Amino acid sequence: MSGTKGEKSSETFADKVGKMDRRYIYFLLVVLLAIPYIRPIGLPVPIPVYTRRAMEYIDALKPGDYVIFHVTQIAVWGELGPSHYALFTYLLEKGTKIIMWGGATDAGNAANVVIGYVKPEKMGKKYGVDYANFGYVPGGETAYASLARDIHATFKADFYGTPIGSIPMMTNVRDARDIDLVIGFDAGNVYSYYSRQWVAPYNTILIIVSTAIVEADLTPFYQAGSVKGYISGIGGGAAVELLTKHPGDALKGMDALSIAHVLWILFVIIGNVAYWSSRLKSKSR
Repeated sequence: MSGTKGEKSSETFADKVGKMDRRYIYFLLVVLLAIPYIRPIGLPVPIPVYTRRAMEYIDALKPGDYVIFHVTQIAVWGELGPSHYALFTYLLEKGTKIIMWGGATDAGNAANVVIGYVKPEKMGKKYGVDYANFGYVPGGETAYASLARDIHATFKADFYGTPIGSIPMMTNVRDARDIDLVIGFDAGNVYSYYSRQWVAPYNTILIIVSTAIVEADLTPFYQAGSVKGYISGIGGGAAVELLTKHPGDALKGMDALSIAHVLWILFVIIGNVAYWSSRLKSKSR
């Protein structure tokens, strides 16, 4: 009995850390990650130069300007959904005419998700006058080229089957020269398609909102001036929400990420302290 007590009393910090049930760690992580979604903390969000440049072009838009709002697939909505919502809302507030479409097969439904979330009618905006959803256009890069040459010949009708000639806001827009800004949400090659088919021949102003993994391929296009500015990942979404004054899931997500990083750094420190204390104790014996 006394031997058992002696073994317990001699248990070191390293032994206790090593025997810790990892389920407690995951439970703690889940609890801490839930906090920002229940009550946002508002931790600082860094805003890169390329994101500020993107927002400067968007801020410069005037009422009545035409914007291509190129939606991306719903599969990356966890990362790019907040940027869709914040920018669509901001563009409506600025009084621009928003042309929604995409090169992914679920583009029409993705645009509907944005419209349903933002609810433009509550802002006094009307479908066909302030915004329109043209859904998916097949053909890959050739569709982008066709759209730049002749918008009416490429779209023909919106996602709901209304002929383009019956949509009031589309009366005076015919090709890329009538578009004031392109915002391309990108989880693949959208930046390169627009750069070749819109920017090079028509000098269109192009802003890209990409998943973080696309940023490495996108950066040279920004450095070359083809892409005027870009917004990357959930961090970029948080910056957009902050700059447009439309806080949402991106800012909450960045709070959660920051908490998770702090927690894991803390556990790394604890693990190293436990390891080195164990090493020092074994050397002293």
